[in-house]
Amino acid sequence: MLIEKNMVMNRPGKGNYVCHPCEDSLGNHFESFMDFKGIPLTDMIDAREELEIVIGKRAIQNVSCMPLKELERLYQKMEENINDNSVYNECDYKFHLKLADCSRNETLKVLFSSFYVITGRNIFSAVTNKLETRKHAQQEHYHMLCALKTRSPRNLTKAIREHMNCIREHMI
Repeated sequence: MLIEKNMVMNRPGKGNYVCHPCEDSLGNHFESFMDFKGIPLTDMIDAREELEIVIGKRAIQNVSCMPLKELERLYQKMEENINDNSVYNECDYKFHLKLADCSRNETLKVLFSSFYVITGRNIFSAVTNKLETRKHAQQEHYHMLCALKTRSPRNLTKAIREHMNCIREHMI
């Protein structure tokens, strides 16, 4: 049972070892729980939107020059790889994770990562297969960056809501 929950790992000929929990395993458990409870993906998208808004507001208070440069670098890398879905998705994840990191709240970062595991696996991969969607998302990433630079919670909230609305539209 502990092996199934990724809490213990069995190495043949060597014995059992306690595993260190990681964000992906938390996301997998969280996803199983959501599936078991029958929670619709739309509810998860709504929750992720609110979580990102909270993260964004904290990031505005805490962001410094170095993380902004990293967010800009990731934005540029997404821009350069807009035609390559896999590279784009990887950078998108890193962009949002860096934004969560800027909140300076490890719990928010872990929660975001867990939501991303679920929503990324079920929705975003399919949604971002379309170049038009990635271009739209890039505009929203740009607006998020601008809002962080100008420290505007209102503009950041607007950009995040537009970002998530794009995903909702492609779910229909």
